[in-house]
Amino acid sequence: MPMSVFFSGFPSFPNIEVLNRTIEGFIKIGVVGASKVAVEETYDCLKKGKFSVEKLDDALRKVCRGGAYWGTTAGAYVGMEYGMERIRGTRDWIGSFVLTNNYINHLLVKRQMAQLLFYSLVSLLSLMT
Repeated sequence: MPMSVFFSGFPSFPNIEVLNRTIEGFIKIGVVGASKVAVEETYDCLKKGKFSVEKLDDALRKVCRGGAYWGTTAGAYVGMEYGMERIRGTRDWIGSFVLTNNYINHLLVKRQMAQLLFYSLVSLLSLMT
């Protein structure tokens, strides 16, 4: 995920690029997920024609849950993609393909994802030294 001008004033952690990218991915995609759920809930309320405090409370919970879910997923993906980029030493489509392929295999074999996370942590530690 490319760095944006929108987050240029956002507080960042010096020398921990993977954390900065992960937080930025979480916020950007979290807002998209929350917006998606908000639009869906608004449509449901308009379609049924029923507005109440309970519906508003339920919609707010769904919006927060959707934003957190989408943001967490995107933040983890962006962080791992950056780790793959650091491990391989290059940024191309193969890193995203390997990451996605490993993520799918994680659903079947948890050991592969644990290895990927281990290598990401090793690259993070090498950045800090």
